[in-house]
Amino acid sequence: KQTPSQEEIDEVVTRVLEEIQQKKQRRREDSVEEEVEVEAVRTWSTRCLVVHKRRVDRAVEVCLNLIFFRQRWKWPLVIKDARPIEDALRSGMHTVLPGRDRLGRRVVTYSAAALSSYRRPIGELQQMMCFLLERLVEEEQTQQVGVTFLVDLSGASLKTLRSLGLEDVRRGMDMLTDSFPCRLRAVYV
Repeated sequence: KQTPSQEEIDEVVTRVLEEIQQKKQRRREDSVEEEVEVEAVRTWSTRCLVVHKRRVDRAVEVCLNLIFFRQRWKWPLVIKDARPIEDALRSGMHTVLPGRDRLGRRVVTYSAAALSSYRRPIGELQQMMCFLLERLVEEEQTQQVGVTFLVDLSGASLKTLRSLGLEDVRRGMDMLTDSFPCRLRAVYV
């Protein structure tokens, strides 16, 4: 059974909120971290529990990483409004294919050519990726079986890599370091 119990969810929410409060107190500044919506923490906690097979400690760690990552980069805890990243969504960099692969996973494409031609901040593309993954992990099946990435490197060049700033790389590494409840099950290049 992968569906977490209400007690498990409550435990993760409580521990996450306590850790956030302790972090504020350590910094002795109420304005350091924005207030987090308890309902958003509950949603993320539930997803973290499913993805990490009801391991409470792991769910707390990933949920905290997600919250602190979003706060560090001044992104909303839940990306509800796609208008600020509309250009990124239309860039063709990431596409969610209809249906699922033969193992039941959602398939997300990545196009390096779209990165080469994107003229706006790279952070918008990264936020767009989070937005897409948020929508995918609304499905419990995706939480359980994960996603597959299909990477198209045609159109990539060294010039593309030079367009990435240190801040973009740091943000990308933060995104990939246990700060989102989603299993990346396969990458095909």
